[in-house]
This record gives sequence, structure tokens and C-alpha cells, in this order.
Amino acid sequence: MDDPKPPTPASENTTPKSENTLAKPPLNPEERRKVAGRIISIAVIAGTVLLILWVWSVVERHPRTDDAIAQANVINVAPRVGGQIIKLNVQDNQEVKEGDVLFEIDPADYELALENAKAALASLDQQIEVARSQDEAERQAKLAAAQGDLTDEKTKTTALTKERDEALKAAKGGSVLRRIARAAKWFAIGAAAGAIAAKSAH
Repeated sequence: MDDPKPPTPASENTTPKSENTLAKPPLNPEERRKVAGRIISIAVIAGTVLLILWVWSVVERHPRTDDAIAQANVINVAPRVGGQIIKLNVQDNQEVKEGDVLFEIDPADYELALENAKAALASLDQQIEVARSQDEAERQAKLAAAQGDLTDEKTKTTALTKERDEALKAAKGGSVLRRIARAAKWFAIGAAAGAIAAKSAH
């Protein structure tokens, strides 16, 4: 006789059934392709959305167009002198305060002009000194000539004064009066002789 099989417990019979019901059959290649296609499509759509958002943010922050018009407050800065800028101390959109040095202009041209002006001033001062020395020499020469003329005039005055004094002394002594009287006498005699000769001629 065949040995009868021992009865199996109920719990043992139910466990394999539940495992069979929960286990999924393996996916066939067609289904795998569908799942992979869906995942790729979702990734492409998400990447496209992210790319569009990134491009939109870049365009908003840094717009680019050939027809754009920008409006902004512009402050014109004009130096008192012109020249080539050799140093720029500020950058774009930098906040500055009153008195800050914005840029430096090449001082070579102005230094050369200053040196030329100093040389011209020194030459003018030298010319003034030469003119002053010449004027002083001329003034001294004129003063010496005037002093010489004054000495001559004094000499002449002294001589005339001496002659006058001598004449006055002679007049006081009577010699001059005698000469005048003698001359008058001879003049009267000559006049009378002339009158007689004129009458005899008529």
C-alpha cells in the first residue's frame, strides 16, 4: 500500500497563494520601451521648461534689442581745461561725493606752457633791468651835462659880476665920466663942422 501523504496545515497552503497573487509578471520589451519613453518625455519637458525660465530671467535682466531706448539721469561733467585723460578713478555706476577726483588730465602740456611763461617773464624782467640801467646812465649823463652847463653859467656870471664891479669902481673914480664928456665934446665939434660945410655947399 502506498503511504498516505501527511496533511498539510492550512497556513502552509495559503502562503504560496498570497505570494503568487502579489508578485508581478516581468515587463516585456514593449512595455519597457513605453515606460522609458514616458520618463524621457517628462525629462525633456521639464528641461525645456527650466531652459525657458532661465532664458526669460536672462532676457529680463539683460535685454538685447536694436530698437531699444534707455532712459536714465545723465550728469554732464566738464573740466575747466582740456587734455588727454591719463587716469580714471571711478567705474560705471559708482557712487561719488563732492570733491572726489574722477579723472586726471595729462599735465605735460600745461607744465610746458608754465615753463614757457616763466622763461618769458624772466626775459621781460631782464629787459626791464637793462632799460632801467640805460635810463639811469642817460639820467646820470644828462645830470652831468646840466651840472657842466650850470658851472659854465656860474663862471660867466662870476666874470660878468667882476666886470660890473670893475665898471662901477671906474665910474666912481671919474675916468669913465671924463671919457664920456670928451666923446660928447668931439661929437659936438664934428656936428658943427658938418653944419657949416652943408651951408657953404648950398
